[in-house]
Amino acid sequence: MCWNFRNTSHWDDFQKLILHVHEAGLDLDLFAMVVWLLWHRRNQIRVSSNSATPLGHIAASARQQLQDYSWVQLAKLATEAANLHTAVTWSPPRTPFLKINYDGAVFRDSNSAGLGVVVRDSMGEVLASLVENIPLPQTVANVEAAVARRAIMLARELNLSSIILEGDSEIINRAIQAEEQSLASYGNLIEEIKLHAESFLSFRISLVRRNRNSVAHSLARHVSGLIVWMEEVPSHILPVLLADAG
Repeated sequence: MCWNFRNTSHWDDFQKLILHVHEAGLDLDLFAMVVWLLWHRRNQIRVSSNSATPLGHIAASARQQLQDYSWVQLAKLATEAANLHTAVTWSPPRTPFLKINYDGAVFRDSNSAGLGVVVRDSMGEVLASLVENIPLPQTVANVEAAVARRAIMLARELNLSSIILEGDSEIINRAIQAEEQSLASYGNLIEEIKLHAESFLSFRISLVRRNRNSVAHSLARHVSGLIVWMEEVPSHILPVLLADAG
C-alpha cells in the first residue's frame, strides 16, 4: 500500500498526521515502519551520504521489514506453544523405575472424597490404575495423604521394586521426606507410607504441578467404590491419558 498525501490538508504536528492515517483506515504498522526508515535514513546521511537508503526503496524496505517481523513473531509464538505443551505433559521415569501418580478429589455434596492412582513405565504404558471413594476426611491434606498411602499400597500389592511416588501436594511430599515423625492429623498415614517405602529396592518422591498430574486427577473424580484396572484406564480417561503422553 502506498499513500499520497499531496491532495490532502496540511498537518501542523505529527500527532494529527497519525490521526489522519488511522481515520483513513490506512496501515498504521506500515506507516510507522516508513517513518522509522525515513528517520534512520536521515541519520545515515549525517554519517555518510553513500550509505543512505534511496528514497525510492523506502516503501519496499518497510514492507519487507514488516514481513520479517511478522515471521519472527510467528516463530516465537510457535516456540512458546511448544514449550507450553512440554510443560503440561507427564514426564516418564527412567528405567527401571515405575512412576505412580496419585491425586485426590473432594465431593462435599456427598461428604466423600475420590482417590485416583495410575502406574506407568518409562514408555508411558499403563501397568495399573485405581479409583476409590472414601468418607470425606477432615482436610484436603488428609485426602492427599490418604491417596498417597493408597498409591504405595497398590505398588506393594503389585510387587513393584523401584518406584517414584509423584503427587502435586507439597505438604504431603515434605511430610514423607521429613525424618521426624509427623504430628499432623494425617501423621499416622505418613508414617505408614514411610514404613511401606522401606520395602522397595528403590523409592523416590517427586512433586509435580497439577497440570502434569491430569490422569490421576481425572481418575480421582471417577465416583466409585474401589476399582482396579490392569494395563488400562477407564475408557473415559483414555483421551486424558493420550494428551498427557504428548
